[in-house]
Amino acid sequence: MKVGALKESFEREAHVALTPSSVAHLKKLGHEVFVESG
Repeated sequence: MKVGALKESFEREAHVALTPSSVAHLKKLGHEVFVESG
């Protein structure tokens, strides 16, 4: 499954809803993970 995480859209906020460990866990389960930069 492909999983995408979009960046937060609040002014001066620069984070996404996934932590590096959650991304690693999803990848370990065989998912493809895309994270929006910015």
